[in-house]
This record gives sequence, C-alpha cells and structure tokens, in this order.
Amino acid sequence: MLSLSIHDDSDAQCATAQFVSALENYSIEDVYHIKKWGEFTEKTEVMLDTYSLEFPGVIYDHHGNLLHVQKAIDSNLAKSKKWVWFDSCTSVGIYEMLKKDIPSDLRWLHVVGAIADQVPHKVRLEEWKKFPQLTERVIYLSGTKGYLSKVMRRSMMGFYLSSWINCGRYIREPMTPLKFILRYDLEDIIFSVSEELQKWKLMIHKIRKALTSEAENSIIIKSPYPRIIGNRVFLWLIKTDVIKGVPSLKVQSRLASHFYFNRQKLFLNDCNVFIVLNLDSPGDFYEVSVRGDDLYPFLKQLDLLKEQKSLYLHHIRATGIEIEKDKLKEFLASVVAYKPEHKWS
Repeated sequence: MLSLSIHDDSDAQCATAQFVSALENYSIEDVYHIKKWGEFTEKTEVMLDTYSLEFPGVIYDHHGNLLHVQKAIDSNLAKSKKWVWFDSCTSVGIYEMLKKDIPSDLRWLHVVGAIADQVPHKVRLEEWKKFPQLTERVIYLSGTKGYLSKVMRRSMMGFYLSSWINCGRYIREPMTPLKFILRYDLEDIIFSVSEELQKWKLMIHKIRKALTSEAENSIIIKSPYPRIIGNRVFLWLIKTDVIKGVPSLKVQSRLASHFYFNRQKLFLNDCNVFIVLNLDSPGDFYEVSVRGDDLYPFLKQLDLLKEQKSLYLHHIRATGIEIEKDKLKEFLASVVAYKPEHKWS
C-alpha cells in the first residue's frame, strides 16, 4: 500500500477515498493528514491535494498560481512526470484518471469535492447525472418540477455532504469522515443509520449553529467585533473555544470565504483582502485564512512569502498562513500599514 500525505478539506477527502478504493489493497493507516501545507514524512510516497517542490515522490494536486506551476513544470520533478497537476480540483482529477477502478458506490464523491472547491462546472453533465438518485428523493422542493428540481436537489445534497466531510477538518479529526466514507454507503450516511453517524450529524449541526447563529455562545457574539481597515482590508479576530464540547475549531477558512464571496450583500465592496485569524489556535502559531482578488502583492508586501518557505500561494485568491503568537502585534501593525499597489475598480 502507498503511504499518502493529504490535505484535510473535502476535496482531499473525496480524492483520497476514490484513490485508495481504486487500489487492490489499502490500509487507512497509511493515510497521513498534514498539519502544515506541503508537509510530508519519510514514508510518504504520494501527496494528494497538497504539494512541496522539495518532495521527491508523486504529487496529485491543483493548487498554486501560474508562476509556481511553471516553476514546477521547469523542475526535474515535473520533467520526471511525478507531478500530475489538475486544472479543476483534485477529486475530479483523480476520478477522471482512475474512474474505471473506483467502486461504483464511490463514484459520486468527486461531485462533492467539486462543489466544496466551488468548481462544480468542471464536472461533466453526464457525471452529474450519475450522482445517486437517492439524493433526488431526500430533499423535495415544493413548487419545482422536472430537471431543474433534480439539479437543485443534487446541489443541495452536495453542499450537505461537503459540510458533513468538512466537519472533520473543523474539529481537527479529518480521519473520521474518511473512515465513514470507506465503511458506509451513501444511504447509510444520509440517514445516519448508526449511532456514530448520528453523533457526527449532531456535531455538524452544532458547528453550523455556532458559525451562523447569534446565540449567546456563538462565534459571532463571543468574538471581537470585525473591523474594516482603511486600506481595503477586512480583519476579524475570532474566538472559537466558546463552543462547548468540541476542541478549538478550525473554521477561519470557511468564515474568510463567506465574507469574500458575499461582500456585496454585506456592504463590503470597498474591501479586497479578507483576513480571519483564530485567537484560540492551539500551539505556538495563530491560524489565519486570507481571501482576496490577488493575494500575491499583499503577502509580498507583508513579507509573508519570504518568511513562510512552505507557502507557495495555494490559490491566487485564497491561502492559509500561520503567525507566531509573539508576533501578533507586529503582524497586525503591518496589516494596518499595508498600501495596495494599485486601485481596484
């Protein structure tokens, strides 16, 4: 069995489940969820949905802006055909590459991965039609008929399953949903047929409520007030340990994406960089998620590209970084002092 190092989001989980299921023999114990971007161990033979230019093994990924993709293509690593780079998301790429060997009951996962990475348009129409009919019956939208109804129901179920998988990432247990996917079929998952699946479903509900409601112990109420800095930067320092019964949540990525993609609705049109920093990050670093129209100038000006050697700008518009806790004031000061290199329209 190959030893894998993988990212911990929904796309990576879906890609991993399809990848290992296509092998004749596999052990879940050979899958390692990275703690930091581009991390690998001595045993790692394959990296999925993450990469490091120093890794000598095989990489299946879709991250990186054009500059770094070209750098990899020009390197010996890519010339030796060891880096397979997808132009959509990793789960769609893995599916297209291995679909003949993937068990039929797992061929829906790449659709969920594409929805999670906001590239559902990269899934071919005929593949959408293979999304299990079960998902069309679970959610019935009154007043809608025909094909549109089916599409909407599939999409809604895709979003739910993405949240179901991402719950592992949020509570720092990404291996749990991966084990569930490989052990249960889709009907069991949707209807939570076992006690452990029901427990997981309740966990998702608890996290959703913590993120979206204005209840007394929600992240919204218990966190310092978000602020818009005059240099077109939106900053929110969140507190996640207010949610009882779960570890310090890792949800800054979801919140940063929410603000960035809904800025018109939230009257934040003037902002172009969105930062969410988790004040309750465990360890010696604060976990930070950043979204923006083009993050390279921002990160370059703050010297974050230079300091974090493993950071190769995961996406042009999205990236995660870590800030040493004793350098928080220095980081915030540099953000306040940031001056955009150009004016956005």
